[in-house]
Amino acid sequence: MPQTPGRPARAGLAALALGAAAMALGYSLRRRQRRTPRVAPQRLHAALPPRDPKAVAYTRTRYLTALAGEGLALGFLVAASRQDRPVRLRRWAERHAPNPFLRDALFGGSLLTLSTAALLPYSFVSGHLVERAFGLSRQSAVAWLADAAKGYAVSLALGAPTTAGLYAFIRRSPERWWLAAGGASALLAVVLTNLAPLLIDPLFHRYTPLHDEPLRRRLEELACRAGLPVLGVFEADYSRKTTKANAYLTGIANTRRIVLTDTLLGRRAAPAEPGQPEPEPVVYSHAEIASVLAHELGHHHFGHIWKGILLGTVGTLGGFALADGVLRRTGALPGYAGKGDVATLPALSLFLSLVSLAAAPAGAALSRAWERQCDRYALAMTNDPEAFIGVMRKLARQNLADPCPPAWLEALLYDHPSIRNRILMALEWPQTGGPPTDAAAPADRYRE
Repeated sequence: MPQTPGRPARAGLAALALGAAAMALGYSLRRRQRRTPRVAPQRLHAALPPRDPKAVAYTRTRYLTALAGEGLALGFLVAASRQDRPVRLRRWAERHAPNPFLRDALFGGSLLTLSTAALLPYSFVSGHLVERAFGLSRQSAVAWLADAAKGYAVSLALGAPTTAGLYAFIRRSPERWWLAAGGASALLAVVLTNLAPLLIDPLFHRYTPLHDEPLRRRLEELACRAGLPVLGVFEADYSRKTTKANAYLTGIANTRRIVLTDTLLGRRAAPAEPGQPEPEPVVYSHAEIASVLAHELGHHHFGHIWKGILLGTVGTLGGFALADGVLRRTGALPGYAGKGDVATLPALSLFLSLVSLAAAPAGAALSRAWERQCDRYALAMTNDPEAFIGVMRKLARQNLADPCPPAWLEALLYDHPSIRNRILMALEWPQTGGPPTDAAAPADRYRE
């Protein structure tokens, strides 16, 4: 009789099938983006920013280091899962915290600490040395390490109790734990999204009200036209750490606010370190800044944040349901006390990381679709394709973005369309129907 695969094997096959489907979807969407433009090639070529070799090198280095980071993280989890290491760590946690909740929190916090320490050299190279080498970071090594310590503290404060809560669900309901855990993860995502502007963001940047009164009024009026009231417009002191520029909306409901980085406004919070070259500031017009904000308003207008939380919850539920077999099999090994034993955490984390990695191309494809939708919304709200093209060109220059990446790289890894495709959309804008006659039309007329 042929042997049927067990649940862990079926879960692994499902993850492989999901990855293959994701890659096929990404490649299909990328081919659609490479359609024949409806503008003259000379016009497109003239609108594109020059392909700076430095930007190409930076983009590829950044993605290579990101892939290396994934490999190192998976390698750590493989090593942490081997032999009786998880059982020994759980026994150590039991000696210091007999209470099951505190024991599991200590185990999760210790595993996070070991992972952070093991990956710190890689993080320092990719997050600091690479950025410094390309002239994008203005931080000293000490300042970078201070930020890394803050990030670790936030992760520990969230991760330790989350681990304890997860395993409490598993022990309380061994067969349906994934439903309760998925619902709790959705609630946590909503709370963090709402509170991040108040509790987490100020740990890393200083936020002050924007003093440019005409620009502030223009952005608030744009948000009002979009039906998205905000608490105010703030300037963040990014120039203390980076030369990159950005603008975004943060928070939801009663904490939503507009944030412009001082690098977008052409200001610097501090002089460069001695011996460090100071690039010329890139100057953005008010129309260009409004175009960036209109794009960000699109994410709130179309409910991408809530949809992202919903899809994340569905993905978490699916991942936990598949991982139940991994927990069952690992918990049956000698030294383990069943699937509710926190010593199964390294195996659970490894499996969920593999599933997440397999699903990443599909997530990137969905993100690109949402970004294109918001680009159309921005063009409709501002009726200013020239400002949109201008800000794309300047951001590519300032942030060292490759305007025309290889098709396979964009399909698999890019969560935004390439600069080429975004500029092409703006060039074709008058040919796709032009702007609507009222502010409500973008949501209906240009929905993908």
